[in-house]
Parts: sequence; structure tokens; C-alpha cells
Amino acid sequence: MPDTAQTPGGMRVKRPIGVKLISIITILLLVSLGVITTLVSVMVSQDVQVTAEDNNFTVNKRSAAEAEIILNMVRSSSLVLLDTLNAAGSGAAISRQAAAFFFERNQDIAAIAVTRQGGADASLSGFSTLLINERFFQSNEIDASLAAGFIEAREGEVSRARGEELVLLNAAPDFGVPVLALFYPWQGDGEQEAVVIFFSAESLTETFGTGANATFMINGEGDILVHADNDLVRAGVNVGGQAFIRSLRESREDSMQTLFTGEDGVRRFGAFTRISMANAAVITTIEYDVVFEGVAATTRRNIYLTAAVLLTAILFIWFFSKSISTPLKNLATAAGRIQEGEFEIQFESKSRDEIGALTESFAKMSSALITFGRFTNREIAVRAMRGEIKRGGSLKYATIFFSDIRGFTQISENFTSEFQEEASNHIVEWLNDYFNQMVDCVEKSQSGVVDKFIGDAVMAHWGTAY
Repeated sequence: MPDTAQTPGGMRVKRPIGVKLISIITILLLVSLGVITTLVSVMVSQDVQVTAEDNNFTVNKRSAAEAEIILNMVRSSSLVLLDTLNAAGSGAAISRQAAAFFFERNQDIAAIAVTRQGGADASLSGFSTLLINERFFQSNEIDASLAAGFIEAREGEVSRARGEELVLLNAAPDFGVPVLALFYPWQGDGEQEAVVIFFSAESLTETFGTGANATFMINGEGDILVHADNDLVRAGVNVGGQAFIRSLRESREDSMQTLFTGEDGVRRFGAFTRISMANAAVITTIEYDVVFEGVAATTRRNIYLTAAVLLTAILFIWFFSKSISTPLKNLATAAGRIQEGEFEIQFESKSRDEIGALTESFAKMSSALITFGRFTNREIAVRAMRGEIKRGGSLKYATIFFSDIRGFTQISENFTSEFQEEASNHIVEWLNDYFNQMVDCVEKSQSGVVDKFIGDAVMAHWGTAY
């Protein structure tokens, strides 16, 4: 929309009314809706962040509690089996039945091994007990000998378990399926031994669930033990070197939450809770953008709504401004025609507002100019309206003409005797006809001007108007 316009009278308008109205309304709408949108976004974002942090922390605490329950159940049920076997003797039939019954009831446990300590170097020297859940290995198509090989390759963890330390390792890289290995101390036959339990991590994975909140478990070395992405578990990924994990592990808090930026550049809310067993920890994260996705969507909808309201307002104001500018343009056109000496103009306005009042005033002014033009020269009226006639007059060479009707008194008496009471009306009509003809004669001549009517006389002059 141009910021300049030209009226029919030739006057240039630098800032049309429509442009002003649209500019004012646009500024008001943008400022008001912008402030409202910003305030709502800020306040909603704060509430959403608090809710998201509380929910993330709650999910983390619940997952950690369930993980600890599962680990304790695996450990306690295995200890009960070992105590039963120790009391019954390894060669007794009841021991074999107890083991079979145990694996039938605990199908997620793949194997239980009790290591036998060697000589003075305290190295690993075989197993005093090795219980295998054949069904587990067959259903997962795994070689049962992997359990023994896994333990023999980890004498360090076995020694730590004999030293009263619980160790939790990821065995998935060796087994090919999500399997955890729990090392813990056990007193058997009066000797300090180490027990290793292999069990499926599927139950923990199902407990952690999937969704916007990603929960996983790591051990003290930062190895991923349980994760929704089994590829990470089977690959034996270690996240201990990540700044976020390192800061959590170095913290003295048992549970905490923070906002961090991962190595992939994504911002996340991260919560962690230590598990009392094996120095493991459960970590729950949720992406920052996911938390505020609803707020961003609402902000976008508010922006679209603002644009729609603004467009509607502009269209409405544009048509509304036409109801103001069009009558004003008509008045400007009329003013230009009056300025050129055309006084007889028809004004039409149906509005009852200030524009209608202004149009009515123009109509009255036009009527007054028409009346004024009848009693004086139109050219003089136009020049007077334009302000071209100087006050105080000026010296000119001019011709002045006076003319009246011979025998007007007798003529008036004849009208009275003939028309009686209607005589005055007939005399006026007769005089108007006479004056019109005299005015036409004078104005048709070059620079002739009728100055006034004096009764039945006409005063005219030449050379005074220019």
C-alpha cells in the first residue's frame, strides 16, 4: 500500500488515512499479541520444565527401585539355592531336583557358578559348582560353555568378589543377547568363594520401558548394562568418559538431576540414582526439545493466529478506511470544482457521522456561493474565494454603467391594477427576468461585471476585475 496518494483536486497526501489506520492497528496488534505470546510462553515453559523435571526424576527413582528389587531377587534366590545345595551335598538327588526346580521357576537365570580358589596366588582354579539352565541356552541358541569361558577370562572381577565387593558386568558382547553377570562373595564350606550369576536383562529392559524418557543402567566403570537399544548393549558400549556421566559418578549425591548437553550436541534433562548393589546407577534422560515441543507448537499456533488476526484486521481497516477516504475524496473533488468556479454541485451523503456533517456544510457553502454569484460576477466570486482580491482596492482605468427601467413607477401601477394582490409576485418575476437578461448581456461582453442592483437599476463596470 503506497504511503502517498493524490486527490482528484491535485493535492498530494503524504500519509493517507488508510495507511495510518493500518499502521496503528498493526503496531497495536503486534505489540499486544507479541507480549501476550511471550508472557504465556515464558510462564508455560517454566511450568512445563518443572513438570518435566519432576516426571523425569520420578521415572528415574521408580526405575532404580525396580532394578534394585530385581537384582536383589536374583541374588537372594540364587543364595537360597546354593545354601540348599550346600546343605544337601552336591551328589545328592535332591540337589539335582532343587536345581531343576529353581531354573523352572527362574527361567531368566542362565547359570550359577561358584569359583574355586587356587594356590597362594589366589588365582581362579575351576568351579566348585556350575549350574546351567539348559533351556535358556537352547532357546537363545547359545553355547553353554560361554559361561565358564566368561568367568575364566575375568579373574580380576572374581578376586574383587572374594574381597567382599559386588561386581556387575555386561555379558552381552560374549553371549550375543542381553545378559548380565553378577559377581558377589559367598561363604561355602568355610572358605571365601565368589559366586557368578548370569541372568537375562530383558526384565530390566521391560521395567525401564520406552518413550520420551530414556532410562538405562551402567556399572561403576561406565559400561552400559541395560538399554532400550540392544545394539548398544551387545556392542559393550562404555559411556564413562562422557562429561555428564563422569560428573554424575564423581558426585557424592545418591540421586540428582541436571540439564546437560551431550556429545551429539543435544540438550537433555538427566537424572541418576545410585543402586546399593555393585556401584551401579540408573540414568534417565529426556531431550530438552521434546519437553518444550508442546510449548513451541503452541507458540507457532499463536504466531499463525496473530498473522490471521492481523490480516483480517488489515482487510477490515482497509474497507473501513474506504468509507472515510472515498467521501473525503469526493469532497476534495468538489472543493476543486468550486475552486474552478463551478458552484452548482450535488452532494450526497448517507452517513450520520462527522463526514456527513462535513458534506452537509459543503452543500451549504455551495448554495451560499451560488447565491453570492447571482449578486455579483462569478469571476469576482471565484477570485474572492481564492484570496486573489486585495483588501483596500487598487487604481484602475474602468468604465461604469448605470441602467434603469424608464417609467417603472407607471408599470408597477399597471401591475397593481391588473393583478391586485398578486401584483408584487408578478413584478418580482418580471424584474428577475429583466435582470437575468441584463446580466447575460454584461457578462458576455469582455470583462463586464454586474456590481449591484439598485431597485430597478443595474450597476455594471468594465476593467475592474483584472
